[in-house]
Amino acid sequence: MAPAQGRQLEPTRHTTKSSKSFKSFKTKLFSFFRRKRVVGAGDNSEQVPPSFLLSLRDQAKVDAANRAIKERIFRQNISQGQKSKENGAPSPPNFSSKLDTQPPPDRSKEGPSKAATLRAVPEPHSIPSSRQEIVAKDVPARREDSINTELVEGSPNRATFSATASMAKSNAPPRGVYVPVPTFFAKKSARNYDEISPPLDLETQARHAIHLAKSGIRGLVILGSTGEAVHVTTAERKEIISRVKHELEKAGYPNYPLIAGTATQNIDETIEMLAAAKEAGAQWGLCLAPAYFATAVSQEGIVKWYNAVANKSPIPVMIYHYPGVSNNIAIAPSTFAKLAAHPNIVGCKLSYGAIDDHTLIANDPAIDHAHFATFTGLGQQLLPLLTVGGDGTIDALAGVFPKTVVRLYNLFREYEGEGDGSKTDGAQQAQRDETA
Repeated sequence: MAPAQGRQLEPTRHTTKSSKSFKSFKTKLFSFFRRKRVVGAGDNSEQVPPSFLLSLRDQAKVDAANRAIKERIFRQNISQGQKSKENGAPSPPNFSSKLDTQPPPDRSKEGPSKAATLRAVPEPHSIPSSRQEIVAKDVPARREDSINTELVEGSPNRATFSATASMAKSNAPPRGVYVPVPTFFAKKSARNYDEISPPLDLETQARHAIHLAKSGIRGLVILGSTGEAVHVTTAERKEIISRVKHELEKAGYPNYPLIAGTATQNIDETIEMLAAAKEAGAQWGLCLAPAYFATAVSQEGIVKWYNAVANKSPIPVMIYHYPGVSNNIAIAPSTFAKLAAHPNIVGCKLSYGAIDDHTLIANDPAIDHAHFATFTGLGQQLLPLLTVGGDGTIDALAGVFPKTVVRLYNLFREYEGEGDGSKTDGAQQAQRDETA
């Protein structure tokens, strides 16, 4: 019998809702995911489901992340004075380029919180040696150190970003279900309709936003890909954000989370858009990676671009990785780890189907996940992402079926023991966050 048919996970409704049973469920899922991903294309390839086989490009990305994370842990241990008692100052270990297959250490007796356990247990790409023990309390400290010590690949004497050591950490968007709302234009029957440049329909824009808030949607992404950001003028951008903000407040939704998208290549223009978005009422910016000259884009260049934007942005910045609209450039998980060290970069939206990348980012011990949120841009990946430690989804389909997607999210959180939020709308949730 093929493994794909014989290793089906039991439905959650048949499983005990205790913390112990859910931890066992996660452990089985991680073990299943790990075993399937490390199988190559040799004699056993016919027994492995195609969805679990890594392409050469994906395997290279995972191998690179494996080596980078392990070497980072080693360098940090050296800088903290953790030297070998037998040999004095040890030389860098020769890490294997293949994924480790040993099971994660048993931490059931340590008793950390569920979220801390999920993100603290080392994944196959980052299993430490006996001198490199990773525990939940180490994660925040690691991020503090990485602010001043993380280096750009290929530039060992240059810091990842500058003039940010004194910058306070910005807050990440609250986890949950977000909608990248469409931009509404006037109907053809409107008196002021123009076929070449149709005017905005701000009344419909506001009513749709209020409907989503009442349906439990956690927040909105305005002027993203679904919002046709590249077709909207600078003046229209500010008009849309300010009108939605004003109408939400009138409807009883103060401080409702609003994320403004940008899709320009120029750093100064991106910063100007973020400043205008803040003035209009947005709290975060979602910046699409620059990719016009895709063949010339390097990981170092991506790091420098985002850091330059984040250094001067008046609102926290999120990384928007959507290869389908950005010349198919690739941002490696190790690059996300570098960018997450910046105090003003607070999360990412991953709009592509590589769940292995989602897992590497959501579980990287070098990332302070309390200040860096990982969202998927695909609603069909909501449950897999939540299972591996992600924070939610920014899903266009949730704009059509908001209550359905929110209910799925709430069922997972309820099952995890965090309460049932299905009857909590966006305003109540925002107010609860402010008082927390």
